[in-house]
Amino acid sequence: TQPGQQQHLEDRLFRHFRGWTWSERSRDTSSWLWDFGYDIQRHGLRKWACKDCILVNRPTIASFTSSGLQNAANHLWREHKTPAPEGEKKSTAQLKSEGALKSNQPTIASVLKLDVNKPTEQNIANNIISRFDKQYFQRMLVELIVSSNQSLSFAENPILQEIFDYLNPSVSIQRANLTARAVRYKIIQEYDRHRQKVIEVLRNSPGALHISFDGWTSRNKLALYGIACFFRDEKNRPCKIMIGVPEAHRHFGSTIGGEVLDVLHTLG
Repeated sequence: TQPGQQQHLEDRLFRHFRGWTWSERSRDTSSWLWDFGYDIQRHGLRKWACKDCILVNRPTIASFTSSGLQNAANHLWREHKTPAPEGEKKSTAQLKSEGALKSNQPTIASVLKLDVNKPTEQNIANNIISRFDKQYFQRMLVELIVSSNQSLSFAENPILQEIFDYLNPSVSIQRANLTARAVRYKIIQEYDRHRQKVIEVLRNSPGALHISFDGWTSRNKLALYGIACFFRDEKNRPCKIMIGVPEAHRHFGSTIGGEVLDVLHTLG
């Protein structure tokens, strides 16, 4: 908020809490909840007053004693849908709400209309669930995108996702499909994981290494250079491997050469 607006909100706060002042913070204020509440005091009593209630100008402002901040957390979730930050303890209200959402999520049994109280149908459901390996599915999806030179956003194609669900509802039930950002992360992760293996293969090549590169510019003017290495493996078979796709900021020879050298230096 801007300074002027901040002053306006603080004036509104103290119109609701006559006789109160800012807390002198004699106690701990490390809880994340203090980011969402005003810290005020009167006659030794310290309170948390809801900033969101002040912001929307509610006729009654929610406030809780500093010793009962769990009530403030419940209020934030119930009234303002404000969740606990990542890694912080969730309120009882948020946990109950999320638990209700999870209980309403589809399952293999509900999607395939199986009665798991019947042993035969229970076995069918368990077999389908146990045969689906989320990590293996994601790894194969990344390999498909890389090997067929597809856009990273291919994983988000709605028709492809419908095909996955048609073949196995576990894909959506277990949220196994990947976003373009997740595909990119996994590709980089695999590249870093196999970097040392690439170095060893090139180091053991019986002949010289030949480097080639070519530029490519996207429609949004993103310029990249694909750097490939041609070599012979330990069995003297000709091989080719991509060793880097750096971004080229300028199309000058010195700039391109510098990008190529940087990639080579990372490989030792």
